[in-house]
Amino acid sequence: MADPATLQLAELRKRLEQRTVPPVVLYHGDSPTFLKKALAITLEVRLSAKQRSLNSETLDGRATSPEEWLMHVRTADMFSVGRVVVVEDTDALFAIKSKKGKKDDDGPSPEVEALRNYLTGPDRRNLLVLTAANVDKRSRMYKALQTKDAIFDFSPLTNANEVARFIADLFRRRGYEVEQRTVSFLAESLGNSVEAIVSEVEKLIQHSENSSRIYHNDVEDMVQRLKGHKIWDFTGAVMTRNTAESLVILGRLFDALIDSDRKISKDALPLMLVTSLERPFRLAATTLDLLEQGASEGEIAKAIGCSPKAVYFRIREARAFTMEEIEVAMSRLRNVDRMLKSTSVPPRLLLEQFVVDVTLRR
Repeated sequence: MADPATLQLAELRKRLEQRTVPPVVLYHGDSPTFLKKALAITLEVRLSAKQRSLNSETLDGRATSPEEWLMHVRTADMFSVGRVVVVEDTDALFAIKSKKGKKDDDGPSPEVEALRNYLTGPDRRNLLVLTAANVDKRSRMYKALQTKDAIFDFSPLTNANEVARFIADLFRRRGYEVEQRTVSFLAESLGNSVEAIVSEVEKLIQHSENSSRIYHNDVEDMVQRLKGHKIWDFTGAVMTRNTAESLVILGRLFDALIDSDRKISKDALPLMLVTSLERPFRLAATTLDLLEQGASEGEIAKAIGCSPKAVYFRIREARAFTMEEIEVAMSRLRNVDRMLKSTSVPPRLLLEQFVVDVTLRR
C-alpha cells in the first residue's frame, strides 16, 4: 500500500544502499513513528549491529551547534566503515527570522555556511542526519539541501482534497470501488494522519471479504465504532507491538475522551492509560518466565489468574517481547508516570513516545 511516507522510506533505503545520498540529509515531519523508522533504516544499511556502538551517535540540536555536529561527524571512524551522526530537533536551523515586520532570511552564520560547504564536499563515507518536526522551506539551509536531493519528507497530508485523493488512491490500488461521497466522508472523519488512514482503509478492505466494492453504510458503521474505543484496545495494540494501531487508538482516546460509553476527564486519561499498561507487562514477564521453565498452558493460566481460553493471548503477548524488553518497557512506564505527575510535558506526547520506543522492533 503506497502511502507517501512508506514510499519515502523505500526511496531512502534504496538510495542508502546505492550510496547516492549526500553527506548531509534531512528527515522532517511531525510523525515520530516514521522518523524513527527512517533512522532505523539508516543505521541498518550503513552500519552493522557491532559497528553502531563505535561509529554512530545522537546529538541534541537544541543544545549543540553546527560546528559541533561537523566535529563529531569528522571524528575518525573505527574499522574504516564510516560514521553516522544523528542530530535531533534541528528546527531552528530551518527557521526564517522576522525582521522589521517582514520575514527575512538574514543569511547563514559562519557555522551554517560551514555546514553547507560540507554538504557539497566529496565525503560520502560519513553521514550527518538532521531531524526536524517543522521546517520553513524558504530557508537557505532547506534550499541548499533541496538542490542536493537530500530531503526526505514524512509530513502528514495537508488539506481535505489531498486526504480525499490519497484515500481514493488507496482503494484504487487495491482494486476496490468506492463512491466519492464515501471518500469525502472518510476524509472528514479520519483527519490527515497517514497512519490512521492506512489502518482504517485496510480494515474496510478486510471487512469487505470477497466483494470488490466498499459500501457507504459499512463505512458509516465503522466510523461510529471508532468513536467508542476501549482502553483495552489500546493496551492490546501495545502488547502485540502494533505501533500504528496503538498511535491511532491513543489519538482517538485523547481526541474524544471516550472509553466505550464512559466519559473520562482530560486529566484522568493519561494516568489511567499508564495504570492500564502496568498489569499486562507484569503478566507478560511472569508468563515469559514460566515459558522458559517449561510450564504448560494450564499451569501458566493458574499462575497468572486467567481462564484457559485467555492464556493463549497472554502467551502471544509475552512472546512478542524479550525479558529485557519487558524490563525496559516497565522502567519507561514508571518514568512516564513520574513525568506526568511532576513536569509540564504534554501527556499525549509522553505516551506517544512511550508507544514508539516500546513497540518498534530494533
